[in-house]
Amino acid sequence: MKKVIGIILTGLLSVFSLTGCGDDGKLAGTYQGHDQVRGEHRYLLISKKEGYQLLLQNSKTFSKPVEFEAAEEKGFLKKEGDYLVKTPDNMKFFEIIDKNQLKQVNTGHIYTRISNDEN
Repeated sequence: MKKVIGIILTGLLSVFSLTGCGDDGKLAGTYQGHDQVRGEHRYLLISKKEGYQLLLQNSKTFSKPVEFEAAEEKGFLKKEGDYLVKTPDNMKFFEIIDKNQLKQVNTGHIYTRISNDEN
């Protein structure tokens, strides 16, 4: 009987530790960055039940002041430790520096939160 209770408790603790990886949408918002190829651009993280929907907005060419094109869907991210991982391929996409800055893993570019809203 003690073994059965031990197994059940171990299973429950495992489930709770796995579901505790979320952050309740605390990273949702608009993050802006700049690079030489695309110029100003924004990533929008929209909070969903199991992670974040990822959208990209590029700036319109030569627009002054900067205007942005319509957002383009780029996939889905889940928080795993200090990273936002793109699913279903499980590749690290952003490193979470703090609640207001994300670092894109492939390019090293830093994106700063400009709004808590997703637009």
